[in-house]
Amino acid sequence: IHDRSSAGKGGDDYDFVLDDVKVMKQFIDTYKVTGNIVVQGNSRGTFACNTIIKALAGQNYSPKEQVTNNTNVPSGAVKDRKLDKSVYNFTVDTYICQNGNFGRAFFEEDDWNAVAGTGMKAWIFDGEQDTNNIEHYKIYQDVLASKGYSAEWIAENVRLTGYTSDLYAYWGESDHSTTRINGWYFDDAAYYG
Repeated sequence: IHDRSSAGKGGDDYDFVLDDVKVMKQFIDTYKVTGNIVVQGNSRGTFACNTIIKALAGQNYSPKEQVTNNTNVPSGAVKDRKLDKSVYNFTVDTYICQNGNFGRAFFEEDDWNAVAGTGMKAWIFDGEQDTNNIEHYKIYQDVLASKGYSAEWIAENVRLTGYTSDLYAYWGESDHSTTRINGWYFDDAAYYG
């Protein structure tokens, strides 16, 4: 899904989460999907992914949850919406987070617990001059361990990769260099755990 949650489409009450999960449900039903559901976020798209992931884990959300002015503080929107899990009865199996936020300002303690309860795998990619998800990577590992996941399972299924700036020398570093590297090396072999 090419999410448009910040593009101002649909007016003030536009619920990108509901819009996105309806598309996911349509594909699941139409194509009889029984395998993994993977979401991949890039930059601000990771903000949308975090909200979708926690909503599918049964948590309250707001379609206006966004990080503003790079402060990593949610906009203060009231989290008064909840997906109907009798309709959207699936969760995200794997989250590929590229040069953005893993959980950060979007997950409170109960959200981390709900997402970990789904067994979601994650592969987080940070650039040297870009995001830093070390703390939230560790939080997720700890929450998974508290839910009984083994150290071996966690090591295999929750990954953090940091790219050094020299890898971007060919074109010059930008805040989306991580996505370029992943596009070149991983698009043909998606990570399923």
